[in-house]
Amino acid sequence: MTRIVLTTAFLAATLVASAAPTTLSYKTDVVVDGQYTEWTSPLPMTNKRTGLNFDVANDDRHLYLFLRVTDKAVQRQIVSNGFELWINADGKKKKTTGITYPLPLEDEPATTTQAPAGGSTPPATTRGNNAGPQGNRGNRGGSGRNPWDMFGNQNEDADRFVISRDMILQGFLIENGQQPAKGSEIKTAITLDYDGAMLYEIAIPFNTFLKERLDSDDIKRTFAICFLVKKPSSDSPTGQMMRMGRSMGYMGPAMGPMGVSVEERRFWLKVKPAIQ
Repeated sequence: MTRIVLTTAFLAATLVASAAPTTLSYKTDVVVDGQYTEWTSPLPMTNKRTGLNFDVANDDRHLYLFLRVTDKAVQRQIVSNGFELWINADGKKKKTTGITYPLPLEDEPATTTQAPAGGSTPPATTRGNNAGPQGNRGNRGGSGRNPWDMFGNQNEDADRFVISRDMILQGFLIENGQQPAKGSEIKTAITLDYDGAMLYEIAIPFNTFLKERLDSDDIKRTFAICFLVKKPSSDSPTGQMMRMGRSMGYMGPAMGPMGVSVEERRFWLKVKPAIQ
């Protein structure tokens, strides 16, 4: 009996410890370019449900996030259905301040862009030449097309392909709603690394949702962060196809066209900021 009690107590303590907020590292001079420059590879945290490998850091003015996605199915789901990032400055698992980037495909007009000069896929450190029309999306094409057509960074001086030219902000102290990602106070970049993994980097100024800068009082603060790989909206073509299939008795896996998952993938992470 004593052994059972001790084992139960140990498991309970382990669960409590595993739920404890992660204390972030303090990073400065982070350039949001979708590169590993300021980050340690491999990234220290992984969530199996979403397929995300990631790290989170801060300085006194910004919250930084860097994600790596190797699973091609999850990449396709992000590109097709969109990705949301939510922050709750009170540490609650409740959506209060959110960014949707990239947007779902159906929310952005399709456009055609030219491939980089030479027709080859450049590494993530090389810029492409976007000589095509300036729409919200790069050329999607089929699975045999150049994968770089989908990815690029969002720096002010960049001319790479971009996966989404717009973002949607909700619950911020600055202007909310759908707006151009370029020029936003919230900096984003999505690229591919040499192994074909999607790299997603974002910097969110604290003054856009909390206050000008963190101080010693914030050492007690906990942020709750939600990563959400979206499912198709109910009125999207994929959502309509799935409803039609289920109405006809189809009970197979929840997959849309081109193997894109229609199941939402999400998880919450609690973190404590680094204070210096």
